Amino acid sequence: VRAVFGMLPPVEQQIVLRLATCGAGGCALGLARRWVASDRGDVFAEAVATLEALRCVELGGAGGAGAERRLCLAPAFLRNLRRALGGATAEPWREREPLKADKRKPTAEQLAQWMVWRWTNVLLFLIGTDLDESAVPPPCVPRFLESAGLMAAVGDGGDVEVTGRGVDFLLKERHEQVWALVDEYIRAAGDAKGEVVALVLTLAYATPGAGYAVHELSEAQKAALDVLFALGLVYRRAPPAARVYPPPLGVG
Repeated sequence: VRAVFGMLPPVEQQIVLRLATCGAGGCALGLARRWVASDRGDVFAEAVATLEALRCVELGGAGGAGAERRLCLAPAFLRNLRRALGGATAEPWREREPLKADKRKPTAEQLAQWMVWRWTNVLLFLIGTDLDESAVPPPCVPRFLESAGLMAAVGDGGDVEVTGRGVDFLLKERHEQVWALVDEYIRAAGDAKGEVVALVLTLAYATPGAGYAVHELSEAQKAALDVLFALGLVYRRAPPAARVYPPPLGVG
């Protein structure tokens, strides 16, 4: 919710904050319209359409003869916006205690090299290049490549090959490629989807190369680290390691 609110234009932010003070019942549409004055077109209608598309607001029914429609924040958005504004959030790494110094902390250059090596192996696997055992991506990566339509089974032998969509994928910029697989992972996350999205958004506010405590994550987020590690989006020396280091690719 904090990330969505931060990207909203000023008019949409003003409408959201005013609705937050109105409670779950929202505000009569006619009154809300008076919050926005402009000489160019229907700025209010455009702002509400934007907020509806993002599922931040809902338009309620008239509720009876002569009653006016009401504009209110979506229940989940209202609840979490209030938590964010009140500081009652418990997301990891926001108010973290300083970790003890890591004597083996990777340098920025080492992180960058590892990140490129990891992601390059994903691309080499996609085009069918033979990789040594240490470079073959974990099983979750091939699953995402297939479920995203970038690879397809050939014959009955279990072999797979790159698809036309996969060729187009190879021509995209790296951040688009990475997001395509992260998006595929989020879609397949089931009940843990919210936890995974929260972790991805938290990484976006992390500092590249800084160490972050694993114990502050939920169980679902700890499991997600294995997938993000496979894609080169977080670095961790070994599963028992107490901290992770986000490289630039993960933060970006």
